[in-house]
Parts: sequence; C-alpha cells; structure tokens
Amino acid sequence: MARPSVEIPYHIIGGVKDYAEKHDLSRDEAHAKLLREGLVADGIFNGDISDDSDTTD
Repeated sequence: MARPSVEIPYHIIGGVKDYAEKHDLSRDEAHAKLLREGLVADGIFNGDISDDSDTTD
C-alpha cells in the first residue's frame, strides 16, 4: 500500500504499530483499517467497499 506523503507524529505511528500487533495485523492492514474506521465514523465514507485492494497502482 502506498503511503501518503504527510507528516504523522511518531506517537500516532507507534499507536498503529501497537494496534497491528494487538490484533495480529500487518502495519498496512492496521493503517487501512484505522483510516477506514475513522472515515466511516466521521461520515466521509460509508464503508460499503468489499474489495480492500490498493487501486492507486
């Protein structure tokens, strides 16, 4: 999965790493899941996509 070119504070990256380890996910999977859940919670994304593949290639 391609990473956006943004500055993300280290404590956030560490939280994603901890989340990935706790839930037995890769960091890519954890990033995608947390971003998706945040966007759904904010009403930006409805979450109805069944294909989680990266379409930016």
